[in-house]
Amino acid sequence: MIYSFLVKTYKEVNKMFWDNFERLCHEQNKSPNAVATELGISSGSLTAWKNGRVPRGVTLEKLEKYFNVTKAMLFSDNQKEKPIENDGLEENTILLALRDGGVKKRKLTSEQMELIEKMIEQMPQADDDL
Repeated sequence: MIYSFLVKTYKEVNKMFWDNFERLCHEQNKSPNAVATELGISSGSLTAWKNGRVPRGVTLEKLEKYFNVTKAMLFSDNQKEKPIENDGLEENTILLALRDGGVKKRKLTSEQMELIEKMIEQMPQADDDL
């Protein structure tokens, strides 16, 4: 598995989620409210997403299954292509985009990749602009 962490602000990522969610709903010929109702998601959650919040945990899993997409696709800014390009990276390689504009490339063991995946899933959402 290959991970690429892109430098995006918190607000940009949240807007990408809402834009993708809205587009996916329309591709199903449904409104965001109709999809939320089908999935048991409150209208308050929908309003929060539109205002910049993003779903987490079980709700993200529901959306992945409903639309048959990955989490990366829900947060990608270009849905016509694959959200993460391989660019010749080996499996279990991550790219970290640093705040100073630098990039670090690391090859990890499968166990380390599993730990990173679990850690990211458990990580609380940042409250500041990155």
